[in-house]
Amino acid sequence: MSSKSYTGRHRAPATPAGRPARAADGRSTPWAKPLAWSLVGLTTTAALVQSTLAAPPSQAAVTRQTASFLVAGPPPQATSAMAKGLAIEAGVAEVLTQQATVATRTVDAVADTTTRLARAGAGGMVTNVTLTSGFGMRWGRLHAGLDFAGPVGTPIRTVGDGTVTFAGQQQGYGNKVEVTLTDGTVLYFGHLHTIAVTDGQTVSAGQVIATLGNSGRSTGPHLHFEVHPGGGGPIDPEPWLRSRGLWPVPDRATA
Repeated sequence: MSSKSYTGRHRAPATPAGRPARAADGRSTPWAKPLAWSLVGLTTTAALVQSTLAAPPSQAAVTRQTASFLVAGPPPQATSAMAKGLAIEAGVAEVLTQQATVATRTVDAVADTTTRLARAGAGGMVTNVTLTSGFGMRWGRLHAGLDFAGPVGTPIRTVGDGTVTFAGQQQGYGNKVEVTLTDGTVLYFGHLHTIAVTDGQTVSAGQVIATLGNSGRSTGPHLHFEVHPGGGGPIDPEPWLRSRGLWPVPDRATA
């Protein structure tokens, strides 16, 4: 047998593309493909690790960014938003303060009025009196108020804050005082003995303005009292006084 013929018979055939490699004895090598896949996987993993390590900023970079923010301050947009927020908070605080001030003044005013009315005595206007004539027609004409009989010189107090709009003598009323309250209601006090206020004077609830007398057209010592809402026509003073807790005459006990 020639050497050429022997070599040709035992030469390993070329491995076609895609076919597993075979050993010298003709058997395939099962570890060839897995080994190639492992090499590819290692290469890919190394690339991922390298990119991950390069992605986050270094501590030095973070420190430089922080220092830059502290020196330069926040960006203009953030500064504008912060300024608007602070302005809104300041405005809300101011409104709340104003509301608290108004509420406090209201409470103080109510307490002050209550105290002054309490100082006015029983009924708040005059004490130790008797109702002798009511509101309505009398002797063919309107009796425009109430008559409270009592001792001459009994103090008479105004029942609300206001201004004295008349203090002097007037026909029929004798010595008379008119007080215009802050709501515009005008009160008449007639047949007085003495007058303790002057025209234009500011008065407070519970303040003595006169004393009970017998001046003018009168049949005996008494206070003539009228109520004119808004300075207009007279109304029955009794409901007006009772609604304010100022009725000066004790109610009779009923069986």
